[in-house]
Amino acid sequence: ARTSDRFDELYLPEYDLELMEDRIGYYIECRALPMEVIKSFYSYGNAITLFQVNDQVGIINQLIEILKEQAQAYISLIECLFDDTETCFFQLIAGLALEISSAGGDNQEFLDLMKKIMKEVNKADDFVNRMIGFPYSVNRKRMEEIYNLLITDTKETINKETFLKYSKADSEKAMQELKDSFQKIIDYAEISTEKAESMKDAMLDFINLKDRSSSDNETRTIRRNVTANHYELYMKVFLKAYKTKQVPKIIDMFLKYGYADERLLTNEQRLSLYFLKETPCNGTCGVYNIKEWLTLIYEGRKDPSKNEFDM
Repeated sequence: ARTSDRFDELYLPEYDLELMEDRIGYYIECRALPMEVIKSFYSYGNAITLFQVNDQVGIINQLIEILKEQAQAYISLIECLFDDTETCFFQLIAGLALEISSAGGDNQEFLDLMKKIMKEVNKADDFVNRMIGFPYSVNRKRMEEIYNLLITDTKETINKETFLKYSKADSEKAMQELKDSFQKIIDYAEISTEKAESMKDAMLDFINLKDRSSSDNETRTIRRNVTANHYELYMKVFLKAYKTKQVPKIIDMFLKYGYADERLLTNEQRLSLYFLKETPCNGTCGVYNIKEWLTLIYEGRKDPSKNEFDM
């Protein structure tokens, strides 16, 4: 089911306006007093004047803080309608519309709802910029791209569901960057020409296997060759990347997740891995990717892992 915890967390902030209403009402009534009475009252003594001024300043400051909180709450509500995450209402509705369309159903009601959301978000964007002045912006281009994707019957190399997660421009850029990944990794490692050709031949043999998990002798031999090459390649890439720190995206994917060749994955799998966001793990059990764990071992901050056979 397409759901989001964000909607369960929505709430209307409560303010102690009741405590201020009488004081605000008092100053509203004071506005109706004759000017002579006001002058006489405030000229009676400094203590009276200063108390009144400080009290009014306090009320104004409280109201300003309340307005700030309300403005932020308003923006949070708008971001629930649409932002750059998959959990906003617009994206959830788009996903449902796509599922219905893929199943041959009529998704017009959902498309109409998306159009209404776009209208409200655009109005809110203008209002925030004109009246509130908070740092907020909406990616209207992305919102329109998703809507147009659903109302247009096109045949794409990458399916529409993937384009809901990532923009078309970002997806195509990533796919282009991932092209010839294995060759780029070999080039980065500065492998000799002869060894590089051997590695590429072994990888091609593995890619062309009908069943890569087969237990027949030929398949097992190919897997062993690819595995041996991977460890040799990984060591060279790791040591070079450790010294340079800043590495290309493909190299980072290779070191962190073992990614090696785009031909081993579907388009959707490639993009999911390319755009994978790392979330910090603050639990009692540490979670590391390959690169992080080996870096800690290389720097002497962690001991190599051992299995139940002390290996």
